Parts: sequence; structure tokens; C-alpha cells
Amino acid sequence: MYKHLLLLCCFFYPHLGTATTVSWVDWSYIDSTSFDGVVDGIDVSFSGSFYDFHYPVSGGGTNFWDHPSSVAADTYSATPLVDNAPPDSDVIVMREAGTRTITFAQPVVNPVMSIVSMGSITTPVQYQFDTGFNILSVGPGTFDPSGNGTLTKLQGDILQGVEGHGLIQFTGTYTSISWDVNVYEDFHGIQIGIGSSIVPVPAAVWLFSSGLIGLIGFARRKKA
Repeated sequence: MYKHLLLLCCFFYPHLGTATTVSWVDWSYIDSTSFDGVVDGIDVSFSGSFYDFHYPVSGGGTNFWDHPSSVAADTYSATPLVDNAPPDSDVIVMREAGTRTITFAQPVVNPVMSIVSMGSITTPVQYQFDTGFNILSVGPGTFDPSGNGTLTKLQGDILQGVEGHGLIQFTGTYTSISWDVNVYEDFHGIQIGIGSSIVPVPAAVWLFSSGLIGLIGFARRKKA
């Protein structure tokens, strides 16, 4: 029995971290406080203050997700869970403190948020989310090619960035996600994507391990 369970473990474990192709929102500029977009046929909206000069323009503008002076694309695509960085120019840049909200026209599973240049050494920035999240990756970015920046998860569903570039994920099913930005900081941006099979490796391993332990316990009881 135990040999069979071990074989099951060896079979499933390599698949727990399989990378997923993410569908990123294609945004359209609407007015001074909102964007509308579409991802996999689902309407998406963003509300809250943003930096007017850097609104999303499909197929043009600066690609903040991959830059000649950095290896930014690897930060967003070389993780074990996500294999494609956001497309060029689809980025919502923020400066002011305040509340932002992403709303989906229908429930989506396991949305991800890519982050560029969140905070600085002199002005760390915090996003206080209305839901839990997991950090998927942190690394070099457009404004930090050396990769010294950080993204840190704090208590109370708070993400803190000090020139942070990376990916986070909200595990579950959502129709909206809101967050409060604590301070003014010159430039930090986000993009939203969905990939239904994305599951953080630690959580997946824990779930599988729990099931494995349960099977072993059942086998022992049956043998007794």
C-alpha cells in the first residue's frame, strides 16, 4: 500500500508547479478615473486615481514589463507558475494615495497581479488588499535591473514594495478586488491577468500532503 502511495506522490508532485499561460487584460482608456478592459471575453473595469501620462495603449508606448536594460520579462515569466509576461504598454500607473478597485463582470478564478516599481528606498509603498494573496515572484525590473528591490507580505493582507517588481496571486474566485495605497509615490504600476490552473506550489503541496497523510491513516486503520 505504501509503495503505491509513494508512486502516486512521485507521479503528481512534478505537475504541481506546471506553468500556466496567463490571459492579461486588454485595457482601454475611458476617463480620468477609470479604465475598461477585456480578458478572455470577460469585461473588467478599474476605478481610482491613476497617472494620466501613462495610461494603457495597446501596441505602443513603453513596455514596462520588459526593458533593454533589465531582465524584467524573466521576473514575470520565469516563475514555476506563470510562463508569459504581460504584453507591452498594458499597465495602469499610480501615484496618489487612495483606494483602487478591479471589478470583473463575472467570477474569475485565481487572478494574478503583475507589479512594476512599487515603492522606493525613501518611500516604501503599501497596498492593503481586501483579500488574501500570495507572492509568486520578485526580481529585476525596468527601474531595478540589478534586482535589489523587494516585495514583502505583511500582516493584514498588506503588500509592501521597496522598488519592487514581481507577481502576486489571489487564490479563489472573485468578482472584485480592492486595495488602499498608503502614500504618494512617483510611479508604480499594475496589470491583471487570469489563469485558472494557477495554484501556489506551497499550497498545492500542503493539500496533496494532507490527502496523502489521510490515505496512510486510512490504510493503517484498515490493516489494524
